[in-house]
Amino acid sequence: MTLVSGGLVTFLPIERPEGSVTTIALLGFGISGALSRWRAGALADRVGSRMLLPGSLAVAVAGLLMVAAGLAAGHSAGAAALVVAGATVFGAGYGAVLNLSLLVAFARAGRDATTTASAVWNAAFDVGTAVGAVAVGWVAVAGPGLPVTLAGCAVAIVLTVPLALAATAGGSPAGRATSGRSRRSGRR
Repeated sequence: MTLVSGGLVTFLPIERPEGSVTTIALLGFGISGALSRWRAGALADRVGSRMLLPGSLAVAVAGLLMVAAGLAAGHSAGAAALVVAGATVFGAGYGAVLNLSLLVAFARAGRDATTTASAVWNAAFDVGTAVGAVAVGWVAVAGPGLPVTLAGCAVAIVLTVPLALAATAGGSPAGRATSGRSRRSGRR
């Protein structure tokens, strides 16, 4: 997920350097990502991560496909609207996935290993963002262009859904509310 976001924020301004489309799209990405990170945690407290994580991946895929379609459609007002809307939808899925994946990592690691889980998760976040800033552009320039590359990234995200389901499977703590609060008492 961070690989794709690194590619998007790096190469969208190169693909659409004119006008304000990229500025508005990246603003939408950032705002929706921040809001969904905040709300995903609260929702996970109530319903767990089992379906929220795959659902958030699906939202991210939909947004990414919208961006790809908008870029492929050219420079019309409709194409610009699709890029902006897609980046905003992708941001919502992205933010939720970040929050939920960290909650799942904490739940799977257990109380005694949350520091390690946090360090590994943050390192993966940073490496994914950095690699995406290079790899997405490399693939796009190698032939297919950015719209096709982003659609390919959406397919790659779809392929992670079984992993998300496995990480939150059954009665594991990762599948239940994962913030550390008891549903009954509200205490940590």
